[in-house]
Amino acid sequence: MHEIEAQLTKRTNLFSEQVVAKDRLIVEEFLEGEEYAVDMFFDESGQPVITNICHHPLPKKLDYLHVVYYTSYEVYRSLYPSFIEFFHALNQSLQARSIPIHGEFKLHKGKLTPIELNPLRFGSDGFADLSFHAFGFNPFLYFAENRAPDWEALWKGREEKIFAFYLGYNGTDLDTGHYRPDLRNFRRLFSHILSDTAMNYQNTLAFAVMYIEEDSLDRIHELLKVEFNEYFVDLKQYSKKSYQELYRAGAEMKVAPGQVLWNVNDPGDYLVLILQGELEVVLPTDHGDILLETYGPGAAVGELSAFDGLPRSATVRAKTRGKVMKIAGCVFRDLIQRTPDILEDLFWQQVNRVRKLNHELMNKY
Repeated sequence: MHEIEAQLTKRTNLFSEQVVAKDRLIVEEFLEGEEYAVDMFFDESGQPVITNICHHPLPKKLDYLHVVYYTSYEVYRSLYPSFIEFFHALNQSLQARSIPIHGEFKLHKGKLTPIELNPLRFGSDGFADLSFHAFGFNPFLYFAENRAPDWEALWKGREEKIFAFYLGYNGTDLDTGHYRPDLRNFRRLFSHILSDTAMNYQNTLAFAVMYIEEDSLDRIHELLKVEFNEYFVDLKQYSKKSYQELYRAGAEMKVAPGQVLWNVNDPGDYLVLILQGELEVVLPTDHGDILLETYGPGAAVGELSAFDGLPRSATVRAKTRGKVMKIAGCVFRDLIQRTPDILEDLFWQQVNRVRKLNHELMNKY
């Protein structure tokens, strides 16, 4: 209670009574009902125009609170009149013109209760773009041009479809400096991807926004149960599917500490998948070896030469006692053709190495 009072004091010193009430509160967690989100604007004459209505079901894990918002013909049909009625009534007091609003509501026993109204914007993190990917109209352009979508016409032929905004979270307790999203595996979750947006997962809470089309609410409910930790891979490792394919393609070999697997400029006729222990990648110089990288279990080393046939660009030796799977270059090249997951993982490995090198050069110079 003391924290609430402190927040109220702080806010009421900044805002007027019309913006923040001193003696009336809505505590969202205590409101019963299902949550819905809506994007709308008041047009030039003050009439409400709805550009997006979505149900916001709660996920199994509340750390992923905003994972999915979906819309359907049933959502539109049952709630559109109520939202229009609410915003009509609201504007009797506001007398607003040409103002967008993002609102969140609870629906309980047929009654809508507003829990949040955010003026001067639509939904964030790409939520507003669902209308464009699902129905083909741009809500920002409609606002600028004072146009209203014809919802009955837009839903015609789409009555059985469900369209959703899906936020790919960074999992929980993951160090995104050492892990990256397993995008190919993640995309397999969805029946039909309309579009997607990659996000800077190292600086935000999510790695992607997906705009999807599903045919049943059962699929939406399954997507609510996703544990995002399962869709991340160590930056130096291959994904689970790629690892299994590489493992089956190789022959196991033991390595001893200090053992050189190949030297710089050797032919690149094989690569190794590390099962146990660690390997060092070093660049020999007249002044001694320069350690470029250390790799552990789950990583593959030597892919580039096995891929393009050029000589080795560095020396690889065992740092500790361990085991590796030795995979012939011809087998690896065949696997790439048959298993796109491996090619994507190979790409990620090179992206990680280039970014690391760029970072080191920036710090050096």
